[in-house]
Parts: sequence; structure tokens; C-alpha cells
Amino acid sequence: MPEPGLAAPSGKREAYVEYLSQRLSAASSFVEEACVPALHSFDFATIRVVPRVDREEFFNAGVIVFCLERKFLRALVQLDPIRLMALWPKLDLDLVRQHLEAFPKICGGDVQTGPIARLTARQRFHWLVAPRSTMILNPAVEATQNRLGL
Repeated sequence: MPEPGLAAPSGKREAYVEYLSQRLSAASSFVEEACVPALHSFDFATIRVVPRVDREEFFNAGVIVFCLERKFLRALVQLDPIRLMALWPKLDLDLVRQHLEAFPKICGGDVQTGPIARLTARQRFHWLVAPRSTMILNPAVEATQNRLGL
């Protein structure tokens, strides 16, 4: 006994196949829109510790990430004292640590950081990445797009 639909005249079968493929296409587009997060633009900058500018050596100590659409501003820092002391044994680690610990506080709008906390997230990001020191540097801001949720 033939399977249902196989014995149907070819015109009806082709129309049914066309109907199913249109439904499948519509469903996959709906699933993609519903399940895949929107593409967002992120700006980020690396936080570098440069113990001695004349030797052009540096240590990546963190990153600042900003997304206007998601209202997201965050900095993650990590100090590796052994690596930094290998670059310059006379380095004041407490001073470097104090400067690095300020980045996440400023991103979070901590009122103890002073008037900078009252700025918008965008203003705080641009303030953080502006050049101001020869020891703690932020290279050029990079931009990327991401579908991942935060």
C-alpha cells in the first residue's frame, strides 16, 4: 500500500511541498528572531601597566567594556605582582594596585570615587579611556559586535 501523499497527482504534491517549505521558512525566521539575541555594539579598551616607558614593556592588567544599548559598563582588573616585579623591581605595587582598583569602582558609579560617579556611563567610559598617565595606559578603544546576552 503506498504511503499517504505519494499517490497524489504531481501538481497537488508540488503545491503541498511548496506550502510546507514556506511554513518552514517562516518558522525558522520566527525562531531566529525570538531565540537569537540582537546584535549589540560594544566598545572596549585594554588596561595596561607600563612600569618604564623608555623600555616599551607593558603588562595587560584588565579590560573596560561598554555597551550603550545594554547600559553596560564594567572593568575587570587583575594584578600579577610577580610579572610586574620582573619588569621593574622598584615598582610601587601598592600605588599600581590602588590605581587599578579604581577602574571597577568608577565603572560602577561608586560615590567614593568622587564627582566622576555622577557622570553617565558613556561619560565615565570616555573619561576612563582618556590618556592621563604614563604608568597606567589605555590603548585605542576597539569596537566589536556581539549577540551574547550580558
